Amino acid sequence: MNRLFLVALALPLSGAPALSQSTTTVPPAPPAAAEQMPPASSVTPVPMPSASTATMPAAIAPSTAMPGGAAGSNSFTENQARSRLEANGYSGVAGLMKDQDGIWRGTAMKNGATVQVSLDYKGDIASR
Repeated sequence: MNRLFLVALALPLSGAPALSQSTTTVPPAPPAAAEQMPPASSVTPVPMPSASTATMPAAIAPSTAMPGGAAGSNSFTENQARSRLEANGYSGVAGLMKDQDGIWRGTAMKNGATVQVSLDYKGDIASR
């Protein structure tokens, strides 16, 4: 009877280690760099234009009427041009007109003096 008791007691314990084991799933390693990139011999190089064949846009010439203005399509309205001049310390802005180069031109006061002002399409201000 003691034997039977010991066998009955040992039997469940013999399966316990198997139950406590677990399997862990390890994600597969990413493919090696050589597998991701095509071999250099199969890559077709793209020719780059040389300095002699590259076409660059023509430079935008500043207006000759007053220095400091770049000619270009100006999308500022008269009120926006006036506000920009006033925000940069000009007061009494008057006579603003857009010239043939798209530059707003007029007169304004700055530091107690009346000056000619211009505002180009980039928002740059010039005065004299």
